[in-house]
Amino acid sequence: MILTRINETILYATMEQIAALAILKDTRKGGVASVQGYVPSTNWIDKPVQNIQFISRINTERLYKRHIEALNALSYGDIADTIAKDDKLAAMTHTDLLALFESRRDMEVASKEKTLSGDRSGAHRAGHDRCYLSVDTGIKVNLMTSKGDDGLQHPVLSNGYPMIATIMVSAFFLKVTTVKEGTRKTVNSGAPVRMSNIIKSVLNQAGLNLKMLSLKADNFDRLTIDKNVIVADDYLSMVA
Repeated sequence: MILTRINETILYATMEQIAALAILKDTRKGGVASVQGYVPSTNWIDKPVQNIQFISRINTERLYKRHIEALNALSYGDIADTIAKDDKLAAMTHTDLLALFESRRDMEVASKEKTLSGDRSGAHRAGHDRCYLSVDTGIKVNLMTSKGDDGLQHPVLSNGYPMIATIMVSAFFLKVTTVKEGTRKTVNSGAPVRMSNIIKSVLNQAGLNLKMLSLKADNFDRLTIDKNVIVADDYLSMVA
């Protein structure tokens, strides 16, 4: 690994990571891209393998404004049928459900407005700012981290500098082809989280769901973006 600079931060990266970031920064914003052999890791017991076509490098400021518009337009009646299919929520009274819906919807709106205002206070935002680094629109890196004495994740330093663990690209999924089926984790969430998940699922249906593809040596085969190909062999070696 060698020292490099991303915006105002000096950190360690491999030559392949530096070259991959240079390619990504030169690609179009909002262009169609694809990744083959992608293996997602979050909320999976047995991980699937997927080929994904997506729109890359999304402007999150515009997206969050669209989120706020969609959330403000969302009524309880829009998701009543989905709520009725959830055993834990269906056991609640209509009055309690309506109050929970309004509070969780308002919480989502407030969170988006806080982000748009540039307010980075709060434990979740502080953790993100500590462990991730923005490179350019729709591109960021996840730093190598370990749990500190405070129970939180902190960057691992080498000679006083953080190190890149993975490169991340924002994505609106257009089509997902499953090459190998996986098994999701079963999470027994409480009513507030279940309500928030239902509210967020409406944004997914409206085409407003932004994901981050995390690229590392062992979780994808190749990324094709704006006529460039980034291959996982030898950890992000490039092919013209």
